[in-house]
Amino acid sequence: MIKNVLFFSDMGVDDAVALMYASFTKTINIVGIVCSYGNVPVEDAVQNAHFLIHSLGLNGVPVIKGAERPMTGETPTYSTQVHGTHGLGSIVPPPLHRRGKILES
Repeated sequence: MIKNVLFFSDMGVDDAVALMYASFTKTINIVGIVCSYGNVPVEDAVQNAHFLIHSLGLNGVPVIKGAERPMTGETPTYSTQVHGTHGLGSIVPPPLHRRGKILES
């Protein structure tokens, strides 16, 4: 049985690996990706999602832009020493991968 999955992520290295795994699993249908701040700012998470969608051939999967900061209003801190400056280690996705539609939450 195929399960539809809405993927929630801050699109760091760990979530990128999980997305890759899910995309190669025949019983998972990725219906969308919700990106928020976490390992990186939400803008980088969205760009990473588009890069991975393109790289994995998941064309047509929408990316939904989520929270930019916590509800407390505090400024987030990011784990650049673990996930790199853009969230995918030493990979810096080119800006052209922002081709897809970004839905605001």
